[in-house]
Amino acid sequence: MDAGEVAGINVLLTILTTISSSKKDKCSALTIENGHIEVKATSGDTHLGGLDFDNRMVNHFIQEFQRIHQKDISKNPRAIRKLRTACERAKRVHGLSTYSHTRIEVDSLFRGIISRSKFEDLNSDLFTKCMETVEKCLTDAKMSKEMVDDVVMVGGSSRIVKGNDKVQELVLVEVNPLSLGVEFIGEVMEVAIPRNTTIPTRATIKMTTIHDNQSSLGIKVFEGESLIR
Repeated sequence: MDAGEVAGINVLLTILTTISSSKKDKCSALTIENGHIEVKATSGDTHLGGLDFDNRMVNHFIQEFQRIHQKDISKNPRAIRKLRTACERAKRVHGLSTYSHTRIEVDSLFRGIISRSKFEDLNSDLFTKCMETVEKCLTDAKMSKEMVDDVVMVGGSSRIVKGNDKVQELVLVEVNPLSLGVEFIGEVMEVAIPRNTTIPTRATIKMTTIHDNQSSLGIKVFEGESLIR
């Protein structure tokens, strides 16, 4: 029985990580008792958000482009806008939230590859700042990390694997970083366990067979955020 249960309170720590349209990293500590939710503390950094992670990738590829082509594209707003869009997409949608590396492709401008480890290295200090926000929130709420029963992470940047790992290391609550599901009709993924679900956990999906009296079927299990395979 953990400290929260001894006190008769379920403690919920909510991490709100904004997408690139905002520049604020926010964390709130809440208690839930008999259906009543009380915000104990909120901490945030108005100078840290998803856009900062994108900027690190953009600057990295500006340097790569200059190294390869001996041209500086940092003064070209159109090129930077395209590169930023590609980097933000790679961070949230494509590779870096699911795979160990991904391609960055900008039409008629640039093609490159960035690994998850390189991305994490570029943003190592930002991950540290994110955790400082969480620690300050817990301190302001007068909570120890052992009192945390659950973690909820939302926002586009919550898909970043390193961020999930950092929070897990801090509060010792293990979460599922990627959604888990099974193939449904038409190669569509039916999500059984959404990402950021505290584990261990269990889920049930009801399915029907295609043929009458069918006694067995093959099931494909998928991991990730794309619903169409």
